[in-house]
Parts: sequence; structure tokens; C-alpha cells
Amino acid sequence: MKTKLTTLLLLTLTSGAFAQGLLTPPPTGGQAVGVAGPLGPSGEPMPTMKTLHQMEPRHDLLNGPWGVPMFVDISDPAAHYIINKPGSYYLSDDLAVIKGAGIIIAVDNVTLDMRGFTLQRDTGASAATTGIRLASGVTGVKIHNGTFSGLATGISTTSPLPGNVGAQLEKLAFNACTSSAVHIEAPAMPLPNRNVIQMSGCLAESCGSGAPGASVFHLEAHAQVQDCTLSDCAATTSGLTVGAGSRVSGVSLARGTGTGAAISLGSGSVADRCTVSGWNGGSGIQGNDVSVSQCNVKSVAVDAWTHETAAFSIDGGTVSDCHASSSTIAWGFDVKNGKITDCSARSIQSGSGTTSYWGGFRLRIGTTASSCVSSGHGGTGGQEVAVERRGIGFLLLGEGARLMESSVSDVQGACILSEGRRALIEGNHTSGGHTGIWLGSEGHQTVARNSVIGCSHGITIVVQSCRVHQNVFTDIGLQVCSIASGNMVARFEGHVGSPTITGGGVGFGFMSTDPWANWVH
Repeated sequence: MKTKLTTLLLLTLTSGAFAQGLLTPPPTGGQAVGVAGPLGPSGEPMPTMKTLHQMEPRHDLLNGPWGVPMFVDISDPAAHYIINKPGSYYLSDDLAVIKGAGIIIAVDNVTLDMRGFTLQRDTGASAATTGIRLASGVTGVKIHNGTFSGLATGISTTSPLPGNVGAQLEKLAFNACTSSAVHIEAPAMPLPNRNVIQMSGCLAESCGSGAPGASVFHLEAHAQVQDCTLSDCAATTSGLTVGAGSRVSGVSLARGTGTGAAISLGSGSVADRCTVSGWNGGSGIQGNDVSVSQCNVKSVAVDAWTHETAAFSIDGGTVSDCHASSSTIAWGFDVKNGKITDCSARSIQSGSGTTSYWGGFRLRIGTTASSCVSSGHGGTGGQEVAVERRGIGFLLLGEGARLMESSVSDVQGACILSEGRRALIEGNHTSGGHTGIWLGSEGHQTVARNSVIGCSHGITIVVQSCRVHQNVFTDIGLQVCSIASGNMVARFEGHVGSPTITGGGVGFGFMSTDPWANWVH
């Protein structure tokens, strides 16, 4: 009797709550769950009794009512599934791709949660299979939490030059994709100031070496790439390529090959906190009019030697707090019309096919380098190259290059070699090279307030109209200076006996007293 009264009381109270709108009865066909709704007497949220599908409408891409997925075309011979209605979709199993594409996203505003499942090439499929294709111009797409394995391409666009594609790619893994992991082409006229592709937390392993001209990750203009990793990939060009105005942050590339750069940046792009460790074929990080900071490149080797290859190859822009090391390549840094600060190049070595000079930094046409370190460059190759050019600390070329407050140590060739008109070499410290400072090819250069220690030769000048003053030479082995006539050179003070001072231009153009004199210790 007591149980019946209790049940009757609960039914009466619940009916009253439904009548007052405090509770919403569960709809037919669906498991009810409580979410925040009207507040109770004490201010606590009351359940609304909505189903999971009402809370977040999602469609099983592989299954649906009566075994047919909703809003999806499964009859096209080009793809297993074509999504043609906006919404949220998910995978409930792995998908073996035997058609040209596993999934085509043909409309805007589609989210696909792969839920840890894999799109993989079927054993009977042709080599040209793609996991997911994005139709021309689709935006608002998000693909996350899945794996692509053994396909030609993991994710790509459906046409060579589509409209701007807007997509977020998150927490995706690409394994053994024979062409590209992701290949998003840019339209002929990309929209400015728009982040069209955002990729984060993605991994590519053992991808590449398939389609000609393909990068492992190839993204269009205004892309954002963050915290992604490439390992053991064999690209036909670059590991990562981004278009103009992109940002690359926290990307790591290990053990890869390709004829292009490990990371290739479009004009106006920014790269920071990136690491290249082990790249064989081309340069490390390359770009025009870019900003690169806090990046490290090491163990880069070139297949075909050219004087253009570098761990950092930058034409215009800024490079700061970046480091190149232990590479068999022409230069640690090759920068034109740019600015370099707080960077280092260590142990840059020549290859067996070396045909021209090499070393730590090559500063070209108006480049300024300051507070940089260059050390340990050498190698056995390229012995037909003049001795001062075998493993250079800094090479200055073109008009107006500047090197200030930097240091060089333990190099095989010249610590500082300048062949640039109107170059400025000021406030630097050099030690342990064949020649401390060597000026050639172009005149009108200035060498001031530098320190040269423990080199075989202090300073050599074979051109005219240069100014040399307030430098200090210590423990020079063979020859303090050899200077051609026609230069403005302060007297060398403090010198007694050997090593020799030679040259018709020594001591002309300045008074022999401080503050202009060069000093020898």
C-alpha cells in the first residue's frame, strides 16, 4: 500500500512539472539526457530531456536509416561518399578506398569527425586514390581525428585551380601517402587577408616520392600551420610548401629528402619555432620577403652542389634567433636584401662535388648582420678553391652589405671575406682562421674597430679606396697585413719585428696617434 501511494505521488508531481513547463517530455525514439534548461526552486538547472541528436545533430557517414547514410550520394563512380548537405558527420568504421576518392565534400559548412578511424587504399584500387577531396570554393569545412594510409593523397582539392578553399584540418595522421599528405591548390587570384587553410596537430610519416612537383604538405595562400610533424618523407620538391601571407609555427621535419627546401615559404609569410633535422637534396628553410625566427636547421646535405643552397635561404625580410649546424651545404645562411640578428652557423662543411666557396653566412646586396656567430667551417672537398675561400665565416657580396658586432672562430678559410662595394665591417671579433679580414673585387669598404686573434694573416686588401682604422691584431702567425696602395689606412702601432707588415698603402690617410691607429700585439 505504501509503495502504491509513493508511486502515485511521484506521478502527480511529475505531471504538474510537465504542465507548468518545468520539464519537457522526451520525444519519441531517442535516449533522453539532461541539459541546462529552466531553473528549479533553488536556482539549479532543470533537465530539458533532449536527445543526443537534438543536442548535436550528427550523421553516420557510413550508415543511416535502413543502412543508407543521410544527405550523402553513394552512387557516383568517382567516390564512395559525396556529402552534399551542410552538417556534422562522423565515421563509424574504417573505409577501404577503391574508387578515385573515398569522400568528396561538395558543400560549405561540413564537419567530419573521423573518430580515430582510417581511410586506406583498398588492395584492388589504382594508385591514384585520394582519401578526401574538397570541391572548388567550399568553406567552413572541418576534418579531424583520423588517419589516412597508403593512398596517393590524403586530402586534396578537386580541381587544379579552385576557388579559395576554407578548411580546418586537426589531429590527422598521414601514413605512406605516395604523392602528398595534403595538397590544396591556390586559385589564380587568392583572396587577400584570409586564412583559408588552418592545419594543426597533424603528422605525416613515410609520405611522398610519387607525383612530380608534389610537396608532402602543399597549402595555398594565407594558410596557418601549427605544431605539425613530418618524418621519413621523400618529397619530389619540398616537405612543406605554403603560399603567400601564411604563418608556420612549431613545425618539425626529420629525415626527409626532396629537390626543394624542407620548408618553402610564400612571399610575406612568417615562420617561427620550426625545426629541420636531416634533409637531403635542397635547402632547409627558403622564402622571399619573409620573417623567420627561433628556427633550427641541422644535418642538411645537398645532392648536387651549387653556391645557392643554404640551411636558410632568404631573399628579403628578417631572420632572428635562428641556428644552422652540422650541414654539408654551401651556406648556413644565404640572405639577400635582409636583416639577420642573433643567429649562428656552426660546422658547415663542403661536399665531394664542391666547385665554389662555402661557409657560415653569405650576406648579399644590402643585408645587415649583427650579433651573429660563425664557427667550425671546413671540409676536404673543393681544394681547387683558393684557401681563404674554403670555409668562410662571413662573405659579403654586392652593394652595401654590413657586418657588425659578430664573431668568427676556428674556420678553414677567411673569417670575414668581403667582395661588396661600400661594405661595412665594424666591431667584430675573429679568431683561428687563415685570414682575419680579406677585401677584394670591390672598393670603398670600411673596416673599423675589429679584433683579429690567432690567424695566419691579419688583413689582406687587394682593392682600393677602403678605410681601415682602430682594429686590433693579436698573435698573428705570418703576416699582419698586406694592403694595396690607394687605401686610407691608419698606422699600425705596437708592432715590433715579425710578423711582417707589407703593402704600399699602409699608414696613409690618418694621423699616427690615437684614436685612429690600428694596433698589433
